[in-house]
Amino acid sequence: MATTYLSVVHLATAGLNGPLLGSDEEEIVLICLVVVNIQTNQVVTVQDYWVKPRSADINENVLSEQAREEMGLSEELIRTKGNSLEQVLSQSSTVKLLTSLTE
Repeated sequence: MATTYLSVVHLATAGLNGPLLGSDEEEIVLICLVVVNIQTNQVVTVQDYWVKPRSADINENVLSEQAREEMGLSEELIRTKGNSLEQVLSQSSTVKLLTSLTE
């Protein structure tokens, strides 16, 4: 059976990103999912999920300067639209999408 879809996942943390990703052990704040049909070279979907870190305190900044500048993230966005990592990973839309592509 030939592979039809390519799934690409991009993660950003509240701390350092790029080649230094994970070196400061900050929590994930953004998960981007891109699915491409490799036979037609068409993007099937792009989905962004904002993740509220467990350590997020209403009075503290949770994002590094790099995360704010390079990723265009804001404290308000993460606090108001972010869900827990567990909620993001179990969101039915993501699970349904990936399941439907394998059927």
